[in-house]
Amino acid sequence: MCRKWIYLICFALVLGLVGTNEAFGTTLDMRITSGGNDVEQHLHDGQMEIGSGDLELAYESAGTPPTEEQIVGLRFVNIALPKGAQVTIAYVEFEVDETKGGTKPVNLIIEGELTPNASPFRTTANDITNRTSWTTAKVNWSVPNWPAVDVKFQTPDISSIIQEIVNQEGWVSGNALILIFRDDKSNPSTGVRCAEAVEGEATAAPLLHIEAVVKAASAPNPANGATGVEMIPTLSWMPGVTAATHDVYFGTSSPPSFIANQPGTSYAPGPLALGTTYYWRIDEVEADGTTKYTGDIWSFTVGNYSILDDFESYNVVPGPPPVLSDTWSASGSVVSSLEVNIIHGGKQAMRVDYNNTALPYQGQVSRTPSDPNLTTGGTQALSLWFYGDPGNTSEGMYVVVEDAAGVVGVVNHLYLAALTINEWSKWEIPFSAFTGAGVNMTAVKNLSIGVGNRANPTPGGAGVIRIDDIQVSKPRIILEPADVTTPGDTVQGIPSGLPCGGSPTANYSPCTELPPMAIDDNVSTKYLNFGGNFDPGEGPSGFRVAPSVSQTIVTGLTFTTANDAAERDPVAFELYGSNVSIAGLYTLIASGEIVDFKGATAWPRFTKNATPISFVNNVAYDYYQVLFTAIRGPSANSMQIAEVELIGISAP
Repeated sequence: MCRKWIYLICFALVLGLVGTNEAFGTTLDMRITSGGNDVEQHLHDGQMEIGSGDLELAYESAGTPPTEEQIVGLRFVNIALPKGAQVTIAYVEFEVDETKGGTKPVNLIIEGELTPNASPFRTTANDITNRTSWTTAKVNWSVPNWPAVDVKFQTPDISSIIQEIVNQEGWVSGNALILIFRDDKSNPSTGVRCAEAVEGEATAAPLLHIEAVVKAASAPNPANGATGVEMIPTLSWMPGVTAATHDVYFGTSSPPSFIANQPGTSYAPGPLALGTTYYWRIDEVEADGTTKYTGDIWSFTVGNYSILDDFESYNVVPGPPPVLSDTWSASGSVVSSLEVNIIHGGKQAMRVDYNNTALPYQGQVSRTPSDPNLTTGGTQALSLWFYGDPGNTSEGMYVVVEDAAGVVGVVNHLYLAALTINEWSKWEIPFSAFTGAGVNMTAVKNLSIGVGNRANPTPGGAGVIRIDDIQVSKPRIILEPADVTTPGDTVQGIPSGLPCGGSPTANYSPCTELPPMAIDDNVSTKYLNFGGNFDPGEGPSGFRVAPSVSQTIVTGLTFTTANDAAERDPVAFELYGSNVSIAGLYTLIASGEIVDFKGATAWPRFTKNATPISFVNNVAYDYYQVLFTAIRGPSANSMQIAEVELIGISAP
């Protein structure tokens, strides 16, 4: 615990600085990873050299005088800075490849292409000099002597260049930028500086370091451009560091309409239209109420879902089935009602009280779908959310679908104690489970949800469950092994603690390094946890995830290192699966070492493991738990990971 207390003191000191010098912000380190993004243009003939193993600044040959003048261009992609972020420090880091001409003067001018999203370099002659729009900001660099290989050198501060680029209209987080390095004709170079290119040594390729204060909203959830989003989502975002409240804009057109000003960093828009694209924006408002930072416009598309009930506009009554098709009826040993106290998705749910201590020892709620064809739009699965209670008995839960011909299909929840789960859990059933019994899903007469043993009713107990969001959907299918997680999937940290924004003792993860960032497909972000491995009795740190794709069979993992302290890297893992809920019960699938991260030399930053992690698994799961049972440095105060991929396919 002493390490944590030390951290708390430091954290308090940092928070004390926020209001005065705004030192609290974000740090990005982005290395060139593609040979097409570090290039040279020869000025005498315009030739573009894209596959070179080194980068000469600013002449190819180190003669006296040097000859074959050239411009070096660097394109950095996926810059995770929103428009208007206040750039405080920025530089490019090079590593010496050769010492030729390394002790003679080299004087360069650094500038950037003034475009909101720099296009890739091309092999067309003069591709750099044909780009006509450049930043007003320019930085002179009198490059020090480079007398030895493998030594790293950094440019002067180029924050003015980066600032001009990210201030442009049209710039959004995730865009690309280009920097160029050319000879300073007012103070010509007589030497050469030869740096590593990604083709020569990938781990020593040019690296762009940016430190910034982000006052605009960022990190939208669902991710910008996400598809297949649930029709009753909760939108959330990472707030600007000095924001007091947030102006929410939302709608089906761009720009979206103003909705409200609110203190919270999430917004529940209610049920949305199927297959529709929605746009949203968050403007961050300072405490004075007038200073605002306009956010990017984000979008997402609702998946191909059809809702059968959200229990906000439907009636729920006891007694025999009524004539109305939009009403749920209760029969047997249950009584149902609307309950506004238990909320799911920002609305009310259906409460079902059951008592199976007397005949008929089972009960169910039923309704006739207003559209008997549940396959409209190509939907292939039925799902619902339920909320149990630890005091419930293990009665079992089932779903019944009856078609117009009277053919009945019954599916039982695989977990007998499902009714004891006291959090919202999703149950997804493929249509094949009903069609295999002969049910015609295009002509459904009745849908029922029951408690008890339908096939063999026996005396049980009494209890209560809540049900919500009964819908049919067209699940995403993965045919070839790929990452089964998607940005926007539900993720819980382990230990989970409280929401970010307060003491790390209670929260474990900083607001800028939350659990969902482990699966956001962005190596520039990371998940960090101060709990778990670092507190006796808490067990390992990690996370749980509920992939939005249907049941999957995972047979491999990948891990990508984060931006800094290698001692925080995990070096051992355990993977678990569950078909109960995101809370478990969990079954161990695989465990082992992350060999590359455990090596004698720290694995490079922002780099995925190279030694494959694969295992035999034939069981499909709805939920997964990843635990990191050891980290590289025993004295580290936290665990960090930039990206985790669960490699698998959809269950047959």
